Amino acid sequence: MNLEEKFEGLEETKRPLLLIDSGLGGLNILKKLKEKYPVENFIYICDNEFLPLGNKNVTIINRRVNKMIKKIKEINPKGILLACNTLDSISGETIESSFPSIDIFHIVKPTMEEAIKETKSKNIVILGTKNTIESQAYMKFALMKKGLNIYGVECVGLANAIEHNKDVDKVLKDELSVLEGVEFDTIILGCTHYSVIKSKIAKKFKDIKIIDSSDIVIKNYEQTHNQMLENKASKQFIDIFITKEDELIRENISKNIKDNYEINLLNMKEKYEKNN
Repeated sequence: MNLEEKFEGLEETKRPLLLIDSGLGGLNILKKLKEKYPVENFIYICDNEFLPLGNKNVTIINRRVNKMIKKIKEINPKGILLACNTLDSISGETIESSFPSIDIFHIVKPTMEEAIKETKSKNIVILGTKNTIESQAYMKFALMKKGLNIYGVECVGLANAIEHNKDVDKVLKDELSVLEGVEFDTIILGCTHYSVIKSKIAKKFKDIKIIDSSDIVIKNYEQTHNQMLENKASKQFIDIFITKEDELIRENISKNIKDNYEINLLNMKEKYEKNN
């Protein structure tokens, strides 16, 4: 698909905000923005072919991101929202440097800042994928405040369980068992997939403040660039690009987005891959 032709000639005020993720997490963010701004135009790149992102080799992730950057340059969006903590943790700086004239809405930094603001005990737990925790991205932004204790919990299979609605309760119980005996007053949901089960996590930790990174990145977009929301489109359009044909993702899109959207297949494979 030639994306440049698809979006060629679109007026600047009608250019879309682009979101990137691999499935349900990004869809939930898109759903909230869609409902709040009915004449805002959106593009969502759902890289479901690459799910789960959180357990893959970092070098392979960066190669994938470089391919995605080429596709995004064909679209020329007015802004890019990173709806994935792992993507931001590993490749956020690469994406930002590739689009010096486009606003990039990060998810890690504002989420960490919100947690620092909310914690009273200065003991913060971060639930995230293996790559998000190992990247130390959240910990880096915590260094600005002395006396903070940051506990990173690698939830290796949780995002995948949520995406496929399989064994979620068991996986959640197993992966949060490491917190027994740990004192903290704030939890960061460091993966946008975790928003889907926020109520389950809140029930387990009743007196703990839950910081949902999905909510924070939306808030950051609204507060920082409110002028970008003033589109003049008479009818909202939403283009969703999936990288792998899958009935489950189509069902999830239909359930969350409901109307005013179009689904297309985005080929992220290079010629050399087809020959291997």
